[in-house]
Amino acid sequence: MARALMEEMKNEQLANHTVSSAAQHESTCNRCGGLLVNDSYIDLLNNVGESKFAAKRCVQCGEVVDPVILRNRRLGQEVKASSLKYLVSSYAPGTGSACGI
Repeated sequence: MARALMEEMKNEQLANHTVSSAAQHESTCNRCGGLLVNDSYIDLLNNVGESKFAAKRCVQCGEVVDPVILRNRRLGQEVKASSLKYLVSSYAPGTGSACGI
């Protein structure tokens, strides 16, 4: 799965290659509102052969965002939302406490 993601990102990066990466911005940084530019990185700790990957970097605050980071953030938000639903549903109205304790 990771290899397929990397191939897709590599093909997209080659298709969108321009002289200036600043001209190739599709979004703004969620942290500071700055300009996101395409950047290439090398993973020195990866031992499976895929050492280069593409990501977006904010020129203002330096935040790096790639598909793995976005997926992990989305999964974290889903866990928080499901935990909140559980807490709300386990609250016993009229008792003033959770779970009727």
